[in-house]
Amino acid sequence: MIGHDVQAAIPGLRQQAESLMIDNATIRRPGGASTFDPATGALTPSAGTFVYTGPCRLRQPTAQEMQANFGEQQVTVSRFVACFPLASVIDARIGDLITFDESGDPDVLTRTFRITSVPLSTFTIYKGFPCETVEP
Repeated sequence: MIGHDVQAAIPGLRQQAESLMIDNATIRRPGGASTFDPATGALTPSAGTFVYTGPCRLRQPTAQEMQANFGEQQVTVSRFVACFPLASVIDARIGDLITFDESGDPDVLTRTFRITSVPLSTFTIYKGFPCETVEP
């Protein structure tokens, strides 16, 4: 049966996929109480809850970018897929934020990405979370 053949090949495919994960990323869940400093009057947002730190690979699913209008301003929305080892990221959710500590592309280090979907699949090689850049 082909299903059994595919299932038998998955461990080797996972090793190959993980060998491409040369970046290092952190996933955190926003939220929690902000801290107020009465001396400065500054409100410091919570760091949130850490979900994962470790190997990752960022890729673009297509060369297409989308144009969107926000009010009267037209902006370009770029979509990405952040790929993580399957067994490492169990509890990522829509809205979680991804930042990169190390990357083969230095421009990635200056951006934050928001997970937009949590796909599921029977024959999973890695966890690939669709995401988009978060602009300040």
